[in-house]
Amino acid sequence: QSSKQITPRIAMQETAFFASALQFQKGDASIETIMPDALTRWNIRLFAHGKDMSFGSLDTSIISQKEFMIASHIPRFVRSGDSMNLRSTLYVLGSASSLKGKAKLSYFIDEDSLSIKTLISDFTASTSSPGQVMWNISIPKGRTMTFTFSGESDSFEDAERYTIPILPSSLPITDRYALWLNPEVS
Repeated sequence: QSSKQITPRIAMQETAFFASALQFQKGDASIETIMPDALTRWNIRLFAHGKDMSFGSLDTSIISQKEFMIASHIPRFVRSGDSMNLRSTLYVLGSASSLKGKAKLSYFIDEDSLSIKTLISDFTASTSSPGQVMWNISIPKGRTMTFTFSGESDSFEDAERYTIPILPSSLPITDRYALWLNPEVS
């Protein structure tokens, strides 16, 4: 097992929008776009029209995936002082029927990428049974946390990176307003 640097997937937006022109070659139309890094099923809706008011549409889907991929389950935000379990699932979708390797969680607070904390766990995954790893971490004070989840075997690797906000453990209420409702006025 090497500990080489794995380039993580970072563009995880849930919508990919493109407004491209169709390119025609021998009666076939093609379109090119840059997809986000999220490995998922994408619904595609195309609509085209001609100068003579002719039109056509297509609704279909495509799947973006890798032979080996890690999918992490993270919250949209965390609160300082909390403790949480982070879980990752490792999928084998390619020619390898079973893989053993190391899964790694690296994280840092705010922009302090020099103070990276790393947790490592062994995994076993197969085409019929994805691998599962879980890490328990405590949330310190700060503004953001950046997580890098990675999985590596002898022949495959994948990684993904997320940055999420850290909310304070309690928010003081500084303003209050009375709200009177008149049931006779609609």
